[in-house]
Amino acid sequence: MRRGDEEYEAALSAMEQILLDWVAQPFRPLYYSHLSELLAEQGHHVPAHDGPMPYLLEDCTRLHSDGAKPMLSAVVVLKGRDRPSSGFFTLARQQPFLREGDDERLWIAELEHLEREYVRR
Repeated sequence: MRRGDEEYEAALSAMEQILLDWVAQPFRPLYYSHLSELLAEQGHHVPAHDGPMPYLLEDCTRLHSDGAKPMLSAVVVLKGRDRPSSGFFTLARQQPFLREGDDERLWIAELEHLEREYVRR
């Protein structure tokens, strides 16, 4: 599976729907391993911590945010840490997002932004 190929695009579409459904509920962490399982249920082999997972998360996040909207990948966290990986924070500080603050504040602000934008009331 490579960025841009048919398999990648199908997995990206599946991830997009999983994340949109997930963020429509009040915050609960989505572990990488669980995201991998949810993708596998739809026929997409995406290992939790290597391969295309970080690229899919980045691309999905970029598809849904022009910088003003919240980052969908904020709900995806590492088991045992219950926080996003360092890749999330790196992405958050890049164009078009340009999020500021220390990691904890940045992440909490992003979760609050997700709740305002997506949680069904």
